[in-house]
Amino acid sequence: MSPTVTVDLAGWVGEFQRELDGLLSDMIQLCKAAEENRYSDTGMRQSSGVWMTIENAEALGETAPQRAARYSVIGTMSKFSAFLDRLIASQRIAKESIPIRRPLYESEIPGYVKEYMEEIVAEVARDTKLNVPNKLDRFHGVDPVVIEMARNYNKLRNALEHHHDLPRMDIAISMRRLVLMTGGEEIKQFPVVLPAGGSVDVKTIEIDKVFPAAQKVMLEPQDAYDLIFTVRMIVAPSIYQWHIGAGNPKSTTTPAT
Repeated sequence: MSPTVTVDLAGWVGEFQRELDGLLSDMIQLCKAAEENRYSDTGMRQSSGVWMTIENAEALGETAPQRAARYSVIGTMSKFSAFLDRLIASQRIAKESIPIRRPLYESEIPGYVKEYMEEIVAEVARDTKLNVPNKLDRFHGVDPVVIEMARNYNKLRNALEHHHDLPRMDIAISMRRLVLMTGGEEIKQFPVVLPAGGSVDVKTIEIDKVFPAAQKVMLEPQDAYDLIFTVRMIVAPSIYQWHIGAGNPKSTTTPAT
């Protein structure tokens, strides 16, 4: 019997989620610095030993939350596109199998398979015909609501990254948010006094926003947080679960032939 090697694709999901956590953490840190007026202390020593400072840092701090939100949304959709690249690459591998192009010892097989998979991922990423809408078409069995959410997030990303923050047409996005509820009402500020016998519930609510055509997009950190939460917890998992259920195995096993 030929030896086989198995690569667990679930690791890609975990890696993707950690990348989004990093973007969210960076945004929160910047917002915290702006809130505490720490932008007045902006400075950094370069490797050459020269101290670099930013003039008018306080004014930059005032707009830091909006800049952080913008960069977080762009970064999230870039990571999401790369996540789709990996799933599409695994579809190809599952269909075509992994060719053994040189003699391999059994101990070399895992490294060879990882190398080949990264090669296919890179091919998908370089394919200029595969923009995000075309990539999403590869997952036609996913809930259409989820796919539409992803398409509209990508439209927002395009407006921010390629169209000077000006949408060419109205962009309606739907996001999800976790909120605390008590007595049927959302808790919107703290501290809060809860009566004895009451309860606190965690609920997911739907948030809808429209960014009008030809009007500059102004994102707040809450917008970016909601979008990242939705991509991380709803959009990407829905696509991955369909990917697995559609005959693309959770792991790829290849014989060393």
